[in-house]
Amino acid sequence: MYTSEFAFLIPGYTTLLSSDSRLALTVRRGSLDENAPLIQDEFADLLQQWFRCDPLPGGYYRIMAAHSGMALTVGGDDPFRRSAPIVQRSWTGAVEQQFGIGSPDGVRLKVVPRLRNDFSLDVQGGSHRPGAEVIQYPFGTGQPNQLWYEGTPLFNQGTGRVADIKGGSTRDGAEVIQYRFQGGSNQVFYVEWVRERFYRVVARNGTFLAWTMEPTGYAASAVLMRPYTGAGNQLFTFERMSAGRTRIVCLRNGLAVQPESSTGQFLVGRSPGPEPLQNWRLQVSTPVFG
Repeated sequence: MYTSEFAFLIPGYTTLLSSDSRLALTVRRGSLDENAPLIQDEFADLLQQWFRCDPLPGGYYRIMAAHSGMALTVGGDDPFRRSAPIVQRSWTGAVEQQFGIGSPDGVRLKVVPRLRNDFSLDVQGGSHRPGAEVIQYPFGTGQPNQLWYEGTPLFNQGTGRVADIKGGSTRDGAEVIQYRFQGGSNQVFYVEWVRERFYRVVARNGTFLAWTMEPTGYAASAVLMRPYTGAGNQLFTFERMSAGRTRIVCLRNGLAVQPESSTGQFLVGRSPGPEPLQNWRLQVSTPVFG
């Protein structure tokens, strides 16, 4: 459930980042054509990099591209074939458009074609190259090019950097900083509706710790990762700004989340204002696992 406050975003859509290359699942060139291929590419917050996972009977999903409304499909002349390409096609309900989604480790996702449950979505050849095609391939022992992170990065308008759990830490009390985008699980978050206008921001690194604003040794109010309790310092509103940006404001103290300065490392709370440092770009995701 999402409130109308998020009508300017795309509720229910998420990104999938290769756990190997840290590149995003993308419909090539944003094509609207039938049979356009799926590739990996640099994440640029483009519509062709956002997907909605709709549940189907039997525990399967259809995976719909935001820009085209088409479904991910095992393509080619033979959808049973090893290395068959993943493409987009209009939804027909065909079995080659249905996928299982699970996780071997509670952090990364495995996307399995219903036709071949011994296969999974795979970046061809384990390539780290933008533009490499996504195919189906026999799932081995959890090769990273066959596993995906799900969620959303949060980009700061003022610096172009993203919210990042410092050092990839999984500890209670880990600091949230800004850092250049690298696509790791410590830079991917769920933004989940809680109640009324309030949301929580949850780590996708296996800890499921939540953003928490509290005093620290370096700031009167800073963002740390803590177990979620529903306290007011863990609830945030997302206020619409210009050009699809949003300001993230803590319920308890009314302070807006921003980097401490244009070059500063830590995310802190400041009085709301028009500063670009308080403007974030994100999409709201609905987790399909975890």
